[in-house]
Amino acid sequence: MVFIKKYSFGYIDMFAVDVSPRNGESFIYSYILKNKVGKNECVLIDTGPMSSSRELLSLIKKLNCSFLHVFLTHIHIDHAGSSGYLVNAFNDKATIYVHPKGAQHLVDPERLWLSSLEVLGELAVSYGKPLPIPSSRVYATKDDEVLNIDGLEIRILHTPGHAPHHQSLLLLNNLLFSGESLGMFFEEWNAALIASPPPFKYDVYKASLERQIGLSPKLLALPHNTVVGFKDYISVHLAQLQLWEKIAKNSKSIEEFVNTILRYDANVEKLWKTNLYILRETISTNLKGAYEAFRKQNNN
Repeated sequence: MVFIKKYSFGYIDMFAVDVSPRNGESFIYSYILKNKVGKNECVLIDTGPMSSSRELLSLIKKLNCSFLHVFLTHIHIDHAGSSGYLVNAFNDKATIYVHPKGAQHLVDPERLWLSSLEVLGELAVSYGKPLPIPSSRVYATKDDEVLNIDGLEIRILHTPGHAPHHQSLLLLNNLLFSGESLGMFFEEWNAALIASPPPFKYDVYKASLERQIGLSPKLLALPHNTVVGFKDYISVHLAQLQLWEKIAKNSKSIEEFVNTILRYDANVEKLWKTNLYILRETISTNLKGAYEAFRKQNNN
């Protein structure tokens, strides 16, 4: 954990915290929110991987949080891996809010861990194995419900596609935490990337995408890796989706698809040229999922 940005939205302070593993600075962000005039309860949106759990807990304690409300956009171990560690540290003063399809995997994360090892390999090892969470501390959300947390109104939107257990969170009607349901944007390289690991459900993803566009938020807080203006970013994301779909349609193999993307998608080209292991692995995984999904769609 090497980087913190602070934002203020009226009575709310928000901290963007780099919770990346050591092989990937500024790759994964968590967001901590506090009501300046509330009861000192803290809202944490995504926890990051287990590998950053101790540093994140230390920061949360410095904020003097009397209660920790953890909202997970999804349960992939790079975004939810330290949930068990944090909940255990706060004991009965913490609650995890998660899509109902993800709840049981937090209580018993063994299957999630094995699946992560299968898909991510050594990258999963660098994130670390998650700890189980007592079922009494897990709250399964309802689609479109609004929760009031210490004066913060948080609207829950179930947004599957990137994962079946994905949800987005809307605050103040203009700040959207989209998880990976709207892709990624890396500020350092000014480059976007679709978040499409296998099995990528493109038709479901598009429905969630259209639903969130309909909200017309002003700002978008991304876990990979910054806060961006919604309108400008979403136009880039839509153009990238269109490009990948077109290239997949005209590619005879995954190798041809990847090589063509690297040649014609300036965003991916910039990220690939960083030569960072964590970025290259993520790009490869997402291109594989996207190719399989687009080819399946074209063959139907």
